[in-house]
Amino acid sequence: INPMPPIMEPGEFYMPYPVEVTFGGATVFVLDVARYERI
Repeated sequence: INPMPPIMEPGEFYMPYPVEVTFGGATVFVLDVARYERI
């Protein structure tokens, strides 16, 4: 788990690496998506 820096303004925050955050047993991955396809 990596600490996240404080957010100044919505939309001005960019994370260049994946961060794993755990919420009550669930694991959430925050990733930059360049392309999304729905099957």
